[in-house]
Amino acid sequence: MPSIASDTDLPKSLNRVAKRVKRARQLVSAHLGSPSRRVDNPPIQGMFSRTLFLTLKDNREVVVQFRTEPLDLSAFQVARDILGDVVPTAQVLPDPELESESAWAYCFNRLPGTVWVRGVAGKGVSDLSILRLVVVSSGVLPRDRQGFQPRLY
Repeated sequence: MPSIASDTDLPKSLNRVAKRVKRARQLVSAHLGSPSRRVDNPPIQGMFSRTLFLTLKDNREVVVQFRTEPLDLSAFQVARDILGDVVPTAQVLPDPELESESAWAYCFNRLPGTVWVRGVAGKGVSDLSILRLVVVSSGVLPRDRQGFQPRLY
């Protein structure tokens, strides 16, 4: 997956914040049926996407990501089936023009709470301890809503 180190790594139609805001507003209105009333930048951008937080006029809060490779959304559904509402819903926002430029748009419901990097800032949490937490917590999978406990092979 190619990283996005700067806006120049994006197609021309997305290579400025104002262009991404305009496109995100258009896509959300068209696919979610509600215009946005506010758009914010997240506290930190990821290495493989450019992200915006949108508050819609119907008060839903969503996350829109623009990526330079398609994202397999099935993993989100599997995780959500097992873990429930702590995993966001994920959907593609189809846009043939973006896709012709090798860019894809996705939408996620915005989860409440503090962004992880802000919640641990100044608390001595290192990347290694985060990795340990992920490994330890993934060792035990909760049962899903129907009582099924998945097996890891």
